[in-house]
Amino acid sequence: MIYMDKDAALSDFLEKHVFNQWINDVILIDDAYKERQEQIDRSLCDAFNDLFVKASTLHEQGDKGKIRYIYCSYLRTSVMENKVVYRLDAYDSNWYLDPIECSITWNPSFMFDPLFKRMELLEDEKKLYARKITSMDIDEVKQMEGYKCHLLTKEFIKDKISSVMNECHFKQMADDSGLTVAVGEYRDESEIVFEYNGQGGDCE
Repeated sequence: MIYMDKDAALSDFLEKHVFNQWINDVILIDDAYKERQEQIDRSLCDAFNDLFVKASTLHEQGDKGKIRYIYCSYLRTSVMENKVVYRLDAYDSNWYLDPIECSITWNPSFMFDPLFKRMELLEDEKKLYARKITSMDIDEVKQMEGYKCHLLTKEFIKDKISSVMNECHFKQMADDSGLTVAVGEYRDESEIVFEYNGQGGDCE
């Protein structure tokens, strides 16, 4: 048993059991991707394809314009349930004022599984700190480390998005003025990862 005050206990806990452990996660993520690359790539493509199919149906029914914006959003709260959910939303030119919801979910579990396993181990490690480390502290660590996983997921999407969009034949459903894809946290800051200028123009 380790006896120290709350701040000292938390500092020791983070130093010994959290900081720098992310490096091991990256190795495990890379191994998982190499082992299941085709399946993982297909899951992202299928998610976007399902979104386009749903948007196309709404468009044919006259309920929605063609797609102008797609947001791929990390749902931070899902991590607290030991799962990861990204929500893909398609908007027409009305953007957030688009009254018709068009969304699907994508679960890049390979990016977060090492984190979840590591958090399970932390529950045992905290017992060494004489109740100075609580489950709430573990939850905060999970959110902090989960954001790192999100950043890695965003880079993965950036790397794959051009091929994914082309495979989905996105131009058939793109608004005449173009189509933009952004990745971020839900209803928060996002980064543009794909832009189509419209009218047969270039993609960036």
